[in-house]
This record gives sequence, structure tokens and C-alpha cells, in this order.
Amino acid sequence: MTPPRAPARRPPTGAAAGAGPGSRTADWVVIAGSVATGALNYVYSFLVLHLVAPPEFAAFAYLSSLLLVVGTFSGAALPFVLARRIATAPRATDARADAVGFAVGVSVVASLVSGALVVVLATRYASPAIVALAVIGCVAIFAGSVVNGCLQGEQRFTALAVVQVAQVAVKVVAGALFILAAPDVESAIGGFVLGAVLTAVVGAALVRRDLAGLRLRGLRDGRLWRDAVGLASVQGVVSVLIALDVVALGLLLADDTAFAAYQAVLVLARIPVFIATALAVTAFTPLAGAVADPDADAGSDDAGARVVTGSLHRLTVLGGLCTAGVAGLPDPLIAVVLPDDYPEVRQLLLPLALAGIAAALVVLATSFLRAAQRFRSVVVVVLGASGALVVALALAGGRPVATAWVMAAGVAATAAVTLALVHREWPAARPPVAAAGLAVAATVALPLAHAMLPVWLLLVAVAGAAGLLLLLRPGAPARPLSRSGSRSGG
Repeated sequence: MTPPRAPARRPPTGAAAGAGPGSRTADWVVIAGSVATGALNYVYSFLVLHLVAPPEFAAFAYLSSLLLVVGTFSGAALPFVLARRIATAPRATDARADAVGFAVGVSVVASLVSGALVVVLATRYASPAIVALAVIGCVAIFAGSVVNGCLQGEQRFTALAVVQVAQVAVKVVAGALFILAAPDVESAIGGFVLGAVLTAVVGAALVRRDLAGLRLRGLRDGRLWRDAVGLASVQGVVSVLIALDVVALGLLLADDTAFAAYQAVLVLARIPVFIATALAVTAFTPLAGAVADPDADAGSDDAGARVVTGSLHRLTVLGGLCTAGVAGLPDPLIAVVLPDDYPEVRQLLLPLALAGIAAALVVLATSFLRAAQRFRSVVVVVLGASGALVVALALAGGRPVATAWVMAAGVAATAAVTLALVHREWPAARPPVAAAGLAVAATVALPLAHAMLPVWLLLVAVAGAAGLLLLLRPGAPARPLSRSGSRSGG
């Protein structure tokens, strides 16, 4: 006879759930993993850039962008649905087993659908090998999202960071070996896919106890479907918004070298998005726990506001300094990291850097709103912005510099609106005024000094020291105001 499962316990919320000092440590663990992941991703792009011809790099960049959208979409719902349920249900409960089974079932179907869509969108480059790699890559990406959700729900952030870094490390090593053997797009994408497959297998071993107890009856759980659809719809529209420029240039720009130059600069400009994604992972669980607790009081609301304040502060310091560095990248460094025949690189740096930090703010702000279950509001705002951007990008006519400025303006406007929604939800959260001031000053100063390398290095040192002081300064407590509005709906 099967022993009865243990009753579920309500998890701690607010500070106990990670809104206090412990959440800062978790932030830094996941940020460190994301920075390492971003650095390794850049190393890989740098290797591909210099080992293959520009048309092959343009194909690789386009296909990897599509797979990145798949990865972002897979990370939008399943990990957070799992994290929410695992955080509220101890091991060996029906609710937990149902959630894992739900995630596995959905990931199988979604990976096949995503693979088919990637193949359709990649028809320009779709050799039989690329078709196979796209499908395998999508399956591995969605399998990894189930592992990530289990680790996130248990707040095993060190293991989560190690898995993510290992994936990119395998991609770099394997991809480099493949390219040296055959310098083509199939080899470059093959490294990407192998990294995803191996880490999905290793990650599954880390959460094998949850996978062993999964039950597919969770696919009939209406609450899981509502959460998944809401979370996926938000991240789906955000992913589309951020990728619109790449899709537009892929369709409208005939010059493969110019497209490759745009993609190469974009790799640097998107570093703040990696940081925002890391902060979103650690902020979601305590915020969602407070929202899910019907007995939450003003104290947990203030704890949620501290999570929002701290996450925005860290993103503005780190992301703002990255933006300034990319916008003002000096000519000697450009010559080191990019081929000489790539056009308009200097003109692309500032607008793509601004678009990158704006995209990071959108990612973090919408993650807060997903935790508050404000799905409808976010989807309406981002869909409206995407529609306007589609028209503006069409008017840009496939010109890279014009496309970059259109993205900077459109995504910045979206960030402003989503941050206003966050302020309405958590009015006790403080805006990162000092951090924003430093970011703006650095973004103005570094481009002006790009032609004077000693001055540029001095400014980087000063800005870095100021940023370090801001990061080490203890955050000010939130004002004693409660979160506004109801705790459900759109």
C-alpha cells in the first residue's frame, strides 16, 4: 500500500523567502554565472566571426538568434511555473509531482513546434543538417528549462549557475573543434546544440528524484495551464520585441557583411540582458511567494518592494556601465574584436547599446509584473510597442544604423511604460537615482573620449570605482507603503 504523501506546507514569504540579505548573495551567484555565460558566448561569437567567412557568420548569427528566442521563450513559463509550485510544495507531494509532469509534457510538444518554426524561418539557410540541428536544439533547450525550474524552485542557485556556464563552455570547445574541422554554419550551430544536449542530460541527473516521480496527470491542472499561458505570453511578446531588428534585417538587408557587423555589435550590446535575466530568476520566487500568500501583510509588501529596489539598482549600475563601455568602445579595441571590413560599426555602437539597456529594463520589469500575475497589462503594452516598431522598422528599409536607432527609441519607450506599471504595483520601491546618474554620465563621457585611449581608460576606472561603491552601499529601506491593487488578474 502506498504511504500517504506529506501535506503541503506554506513557504515563508517576504524576507524569509529570500527578500532579505540572502537574496543579495543569490543575485551575485546567478549574476556571476550569467556574466560568465555572456563572456563565453562572446568568445564563441568571436571565434566564429574570425574562423568563418562573413556570409557563414551572418547565417550563424541569424540561426543562433532564432534559437536564442526559443531559449528565452522556453525560460519564460516552464521554469517559473515549476519554481512557484516547488517553492510552495515539499518533495513527495502530489502538487509537486503534477507540476513536474506538466512541465515535461509541455516541453516535449513545445520543443517540436518551436523546431518546426525555426526551420520555416531559416529557409534561407535550411540545409538538411541545419533542419536536424534545429529540432534537436529545440528539444534540448526545452528539456533544460525543466531542469532550471526545479533548481530555481529549490533555490539551488549555485547548481543553476554551474549548469548554465557548463552549457556554454561545452559549446565553445566543441564548436571551435567542429569549425576547425569544417568552417561552415553547420559546425557553428553544432557546437551550440551539443552544449544544450549535454547540459540537459547532466541537469536531469541533478533533479532525478523529481523526474522519477513525475505524473502526466498534471497536464489536466487548470491552474498550471493558466500560469503557464500567462507567463509564456508575457515572455513571448518580450522576446519578439527584442528580436524584431534581427528579423527585419534578415528579411530586408541583402548585404551579408553589413548584417554580420550588426550582429557582432549586438552581441556586446545585449550584455545587460544577461544581467537582467539573472536578476529576474532570483527576484521571482520571493515576489511570487508574497503574491500567492492570501494572508500577506504590509511587511511582506515592503519586502517585495526591497526586492524590486535592489534588483533595479544592481541592473542600473552593472547594465549602465556595460552600456557606456559599448557605446564608447575605443577604436583600438574595435580593431581587436571586429574585422576591418565590417561597415558602420562606430555608428552602430551607441544606438545598439541604448537598445540593449532598454531591453534589459523591459526584461526585469516584466519579470516583476509576471510575479504579480499582471499578464494582461504587460501583453497589451508590449504588443502595442511591437506593432509600432514593425511599422518603424519597415520605414527604416533595412538600413542598419536607422534600424538600430528605431530599436533604441521603441524599446526605451516600452521600458518606461513597464517601469511605470512596476511603480504602480510596488509604490514603496525606490528608483535607482544615483545609479542612473552614473550610467548617464558614463554613457555621455566614454563616447566623447573614444579617440583618446588613456583618457578613456581613466574614465572607465573612475566609473567602475563609483559603480563598485554604489553596489557595496547598503540599500535604503523601502517606505512603509503597501503594494497597491489586487493580487490577481491582469
